Amino acid sequence: MRNSRDRLEDLRTRMDAVNGRLLEDLNEFFDIADAIGRVKDEMGLKHFDPGRESAMVDALMLRNRGPMSAAMLKKLFSEIFKASIHQMDQGQKRTLHVHRAKGQAKRAIRLGDVEVGAGLPLLVAGPAVVESEDQLRACAQWMKDRGLRVLRAGVYPSQRSPYTFAGLGDEGLALLAGVGREFGLLTMCEVQGSRDVARIGAAVDVLEVGPGNMHNYELLKEVGRQGKPVFLDRAFAATMEEFVFAAEYIAAEGNEDIVLCECGIRGFDPWTRSTLDIAAIPLLDLQTLLPVAVNLSVALGRKDILPSMARGSLTAGAAVLVVEMHPNPAAARGAGESQLSFDEMDALLATLAPARRAAETQVGN
Repeated sequence: MRNSRDRLEDLRTRMDAVNGRLLEDLNEFFDIADAIGRVKDEMGLKHFDPGRESAMVDALMLRNRGPMSAAMLKKLFSEIFKASIHQMDQGQKRTLHVHRAKGQAKRAIRLGDVEVGAGLPLLVAGPAVVESEDQLRACAQWMKDRGLRVLRAGVYPSQRSPYTFAGLGDEGLALLAGVGREFGLLTMCEVQGSRDVARIGAAVDVLEVGPGNMHNYELLKEVGRQGKPVFLDRAFAATMEEFVFAAEYIAAEGNEDIVLCECGIRGFDPWTRSTLDIAAIPLLDLQTLLPVAVNLSVALGRKDILPSMARGSLTAGAAVLVVEMHPNPAAARGAGESQLSFDEMDALLATLAPARRAAETQVGN
């Protein structure tokens, strides 16, 4: 019995020594993986290379003399290789302009003379589509009377059908710019193509890249070159990582004045237009330096539950809420079901007052 115990202790000692060597070898392995990841980033290559992984596993299986089975070897090294890809990805994220390191304070950005992310959460409002000068002026007057500063309006809006009203185009852009100047409001509208960015950027204060263009990398680069603040909308089927890398396309061109806007993700339930991903708000806060907005009207496609979702968004840490409104939603030429009337906007402001004050204390945490 004594010999068995001595043998067991000897084997445990040997295993501890092997564990130590494995630890050193694995750390060296991950150091090399980090270096490979940096070189691949410089070359614009993907981190995961299935052909290379298969070749490495095949070479190891030829060298394997047991007692580990081939199946076990393949499973073990597949997990190690998967962990190395994760290591490369984490290394890449740490080099992003938009990445937030642990403990690093959030970065506030400016929309003209309005600061976002360092005070009271901002409410951006305006019509889904510019229909007329009277409509736009009525919205601007209502906003000025209540101290709201950013007028967002659809000039070249993305429409789900080619047969719905698509705005006034260049005439609408001129109206938006003129009304903004007249009422002292900052203006914001969506850009659709890279060739139009400079022209639209000369007319408005804030550019918006809509959900349908989040993956339009040439547009993102062009927006990044303009030096105008940007609202980047999350595509309806985009992952958080894809959303962050889309923002990086803008930041890499020198423009870091970006607001990440959650617009809902595609779901299967027809009760809302999309599924509002409130979890995205704190996740983006943890991972990026950028303020996070929520476009409630686009995400929900309805207004009866909008006040509840607005309060929830502020509680989750949203720095900006975007809401569509109309002087007479019943007569709107599009999206009447999701645009709030002026009375409904007043009610929204009243119900949001406590949540906005509470959210102000959380900004920058």
